Amino acid sequence: MKILLIAGHGAGDTGAVGGGFHEADLTRETVTKISAELKKSADVTVFDFSKNMYQHLKGGGKFDFSGYDYVLEVHFNAGAKKEQDGKTTGVEILVHTDESGVSVEEKILEKISALGLKSRGIKRRKDLRNMNVIHKKGISYALLEVCFIDDPDDMAVFSEKSGLIAKAAADGIKEGFGMSEKELESVNDIVWELEHRGILTNKELWLKKLSEDENSYWLARKCVNYIINN
Repeated sequence: MKILLIAGHGAGDTGAVGGGFHEADLTRETVTKISAELKKSADVTVFDFSKNMYQHLKGGGKFDFSGYDYVLEVHFNAGAKKEQDGKTTGVEILVHTDESGVSVEEKILEKISALGLKSRGIKRRKDLRNMNVIHKKGISYALLEVCFIDDPDDMAVFSEKSGLIAKAAADGIKEGFGMSEKELESVNDIVWELEHRGILTNKELWLKKLSEDENSYWLARKCVNYIINN
C-alpha cells in the first residue's frame, strides 16, 4: 500500500499559534512520527517539509498523486471553546462530502481518543483545496486535526503523549486497511536499518559478513524485524 503524508502549513505560514506552539512545527513533528510507524507496513512518502502543499497547488505547482492509495494531511485546530462536560476540546477528522467510507478514520479517532483527547467525530467538507484536488483523482483523503493548539488541556495531553498519538494514528490506518507489518529480507535493507538506528557503524563490513555468513544473516534479520515491529 502506498500512503502520502502531508504536514499542514509551513513555507512561511506558521498556521495556528497558541501557548508558545506553532502549528507548522507540530505538524512536521507529528508526520515524522506517523511515518516511522507506517513504514513498518506500507510504502510511505512524506511531502517536502520545506513546502506548503496548499500554497504549492494554489500557485500552480504540480505533484504526482498517481499510485497513492491514501493521503493523510495533519493539522492542529484553533478557536478552542471548553465543552460543558469540562473535557478537552479534542481530535477530529475531515473527509470529503462524497467520500464513500470512513472506517479508517473511525479507527484513527478511536485510538487517539483512547489517549485522553475527546473525539469530535468525522466532519464532511468540500471546500478545501488539497482535499478537492486529491478527491478528484479518486484517492481517499483525510485531514487529521490532532487537537486544539490553543487549549491548554489538549496541549498537555499532546505534550505528554505525542509519540503515542502518532502511533495511534498509524495503527488506526493499519488496522482500518487490514495491513500487516512488513519484514525486511535483503541484506542491504537489514544493514541500512541497523546503521540508521545507530546499532552498527561499519556498513561495508556488515554487508560482506551478512552476505557470506548465513547464520549471521538470519540472526540479524530476526533482530532487525523484531526491533522495527515492536
